[in-house]
Amino acid sequence: MKYNPIKIIIDNHEYYCDNVKMKRTYSSILEGYPDKKFNERILKDIKSIWEHVPLCIVQPNIIENIKIKNHEYEIFPSYQYGAWIYTHEIDMSHLYLVWFDDEPGERSIKNIVENGLKQINWKDNAKEFDF
Repeated sequence: MKYNPIKIIIDNHEYYCDNVKMKRTYSSILEGYPDKKFNERILKDIKSIWEHVPLCIVQPNIIENIKIKNHEYEIFPSYQYGAWIYTHEIDMSHLYLVWFDDEPGERSIKNIVENGLKQINWKDNAKEFDF
């Protein structure tokens, strides 16, 4: 079987992605709305799952605030994406990138990952690796 990672070019640098995950941000909520504490737990869970690898979480935007009976709810974008990305050009570095965005719709996987990758500074977040 031939190995073909997704190739993404940003600012004349080549990045490769060979693992992409997506899930609904609030798939565990059966009813009601997420509050700040719930959203913090989502971010904490991501950090604990990926604690042994270079991780970069793009801070999600609050897309909606809802106030009901003196309680505020904060809504993140509807999907959580994750991708294992590496490059051979910039010190042979890699990271696991997590970001939040709208549902994928008709966008390609490459386009979704490229949009996430454009939100970070690679050199500030990625770690070197050896073969």
